[in-house]
This record gives sequence, C-alpha cells and structure tokens, in this order.
Amino acid sequence: MSIISPFSEMSKAEVIKLGSELNVDFSKTWSCIISGKIHCGFCVPCRSRKRAFNSIKIEDPTNYYYNIDPNQIDELVKKLSFEELYEKYLKPFLQYTAEYPKEFVDNYVNIMKKCGAKH
Repeated sequence: MSIISPFSEMSKAEVIKLGSELNVDFSKTWSCIISGKIHCGFCVPCRSRKRAFNSIKIEDPTNYYYNIDPNQIDELVKKLSFEELYEKYLKPFLQYTAEYPKEFVDNYVNIMKKCGAKH
C-alpha cells in the first residue's frame, strides 16, 4: 500500500494558487479544526488559510466567525492565558455553532488545563 500526497511539498499558498488556476471553488473547501459549520478564523489552520490567500492576493471567499488579522490573533495567543482565550474566543464560538455538548466542551477545557495547554 502507498499513500499519495501530491500537495505535501507545496505551501498552502502554492496549493491555493494552483487551485485558482484550476478554478477551484474555495468556498467549498475546509481548513478549520474546531468546527464543521463555519470556519472559526482563530485556530492555526484558519490563520494559515487567511495568510495563504493574502500572500498571493487572491480573495478569500471563506466565512470566518472571527474576522481578525492572523497576526493580531498570534499576539492575543501570546499574551492571554488559556482561560482568557477560552472565555473570550473559544467559548462564544462553540456556543454559536452548538456543535458540541456542554459536557464535551467542559471536558476538553479541563484536559487542556491539566496538560498546561500551550496555544
């Protein structure tokens, strides 16, 4: 058995550029690791997606819950504790999507706290 990964050697920007040349409808592609309903705009894959579109000057058709510049998010992640990030950003997003039961979210937060979550 072999695994074929044609984009593994390409940056996200290169993949988007190629997709644009092939007329890919990027509104039907997904990056967010937190949600399946709407891109959060806050997680690392969402930030990477935003940066890739920006770097090659192609309009990003993605609807993000948080339309914050990725560099600003990087700064927030550096200066806020996990608890502050959760309360100000993750919790409102999870409540908005209503994808996860409260018990799941509470368990996730507790695990992240116990692990000394680094964001």
